[in-house]
Amino acid sequence: MALPLEGISVLDLSQGEFGPYCAMMLADMGADVIKVEKPDIGEGWRYGGINAVSPGLSNMFLAINRGKRSLAIDVRTDEGRDVLYRLVRESDVVLHNMRPGVMERLGYGYEKLKELNPRIIMCSESAYGETGPHAQRAGQDLLTQAFSGIIALQGHEDGPPQAVGTPIADGVGAITAAWGIMVALFVRERTGVGQEITTNLFDALLALSPMDFCDYLMSGKRYKGGRGWYPQMPYGPWQAKDRAIVVNLQGDVAWPAFCRITGTEALQDDPRFATNLDRLAHRRELEALLDPVFASKTAAEWQAAFEAESLRCDPVNDYADIEADPQTAINQMIVEQEHPAYGKLRTVGMAIKLKATPGQPGGPRSLAAPTLGEHTREILEDLGYDDGEIADFERRQVINTRGPVNIEAAMAALRDQRAAAPRKL
Repeated sequence: MALPLEGISVLDLSQGEFGPYCAMMLADMGADVIKVEKPDIGEGWRYGGINAVSPGLSNMFLAINRGKRSLAIDVRTDEGRDVLYRLVRESDVVLHNMRPGVMERLGYGYEKLKELNPRIIMCSESAYGETGPHAQRAGQDLLTQAFSGIIALQGHEDGPPQAVGTPIADGVGAITAAWGIMVALFVRERTGVGQEITTNLFDALLALSPMDFCDYLMSGKRYKGGRGWYPQMPYGPWQAKDRAIVVNLQGDVAWPAFCRITGTEALQDDPRFATNLDRLAHRRELEALLDPVFASKTAAEWQAAFEAESLRCDPVNDYADIEADPQTAINQMIVEQEHPAYGKLRTVGMAIKLKATPGQPGGPRSLAAPTLGEHTREILEDLGYDDGEIADFERRQVINTRGPVNIEAAMAALRDQRAAAPRKL
């Protein structure tokens, strides 16, 4: 059975996580994704992370680039521009996360691409938006967590702000962009015409927290985190004898059962804790009373006790716990792939399961993340370039078909370029 997006072609000119993760989700659903990279060292994330498994294949790159074909080409040259234009004529989607204006300066702005292909859908991702005082600022996940207010809601009330421990801005931004692309494809089926989509990390994180932001807009109250509790709801993690747990104490109806399970029935009639708002206002006092109670039993004992009363409770897992939990395997959230350079690769599965037309990690060919330039020749041949033209492109370093070339020298040259012409904020 064909995958849902087979027949859809995507040009991925993005870097980092924001764009590449979005493109990977499309690849998992069957889209033919061509990852366009610099011919010398490729995308910078090939060398990022703390577990570089081989030259040009870091754990960060492997995690979010499966299912793609790598085209290593210098898009700033006339020859590279001709290749890209040919691809645009045959593509459905162009995805990038360059700063506003960069694609236009390179000759790949939406108006130009629309001339080549009126059906093209261009997804332009940025950090803060296409216009406005922050449009040209460099974006990064942690910066956007701070700017969007997410960090202000984390951590202890009397301690410093605390970041979310995973790149949540990039992840939510990628999902938002993928959703936008799918909507645009649906509209194109009705109208026959493509369009440009814009999304950014700042907007994606604000949209992720509508209750918190809307509450502020309605009340003017500025919340700050406290021991991992929800800022507006009096529940969060408790330390059991062996590990932490979280009990869902949302709503006043659950409070009597909570007191009964924990053996603290006297708190039920205490005016300091009578309502959600009361418990939130006096949460420090509530913590002091309940901390020794929760420390008296194991997480499993507490979970059984709360679930017996139909109150929700879960342990605070780390990734080792998640790997061992049978639900992870049942949900197919750890998948294995064979990588030509790395060997057997275990990675994260797909969160969306279509019952009638499921996707597949890595797309129809189950491709792992590509080595640099792995598919350059194949793509150029499909576009009609002959062996002589391809050899000439490679001789003049317009393309790369052989993988990273002298990585240390290329990285040193990149550092020199950045030192000589630092990027503007």
